[in-house]
Amino acid sequence: GVNASSAIKTTELDRVVLQGVYGHGIARYMNDISFSDYGMDAAQDASGNLKAVPAFGGFAYYDHWWTKYLSSSVGYGYVWVDNTDGQAGTAFKNSDYISGNLIWYPTNKVKIGCELQYGKRKDKNDMNADNIRFQTTFQYKF
Repeated sequence: GVNASSAIKTTELDRVVLQGVYGHGIARYMNDISFSDYGMDAAQDASGNLKAVPAFGGFAYYDHWWTKYLSSSVGYGYVWVDNTDGQAGTAFKNSDYISGNLIWYPTNKVKIGCELQYGKRKDKNDMNADNIRFQTTFQYKF
């Protein structure tokens, strides 16, 4: 597989973060599919032979500092799998994912944040589902 990433400064503090990955048999290295289904690294083809499954993924995020103590990230991610004939109809096919957050740094050892996420998954059999999630975080560095 091949993985390429970059962080491009847009201002003194802000940046665009990009990553793309492609390969055969690399599902264990991709967030959306590493543990989502068995048989994502390799599966049988139409002839019953074991085949490394091709996959592609990537994301683009923008990190912005509103003040010295407040930052946000907003972005989009995508994962696609070229399913084999031997995989079940419920095998992961692709997903789209967007998220945005707001993080407050009241001290250099504490951060508190919240994030809104939306994701959509499609399976090999064209069944799909989506989900909205809100999460919060608290971190203290010792």
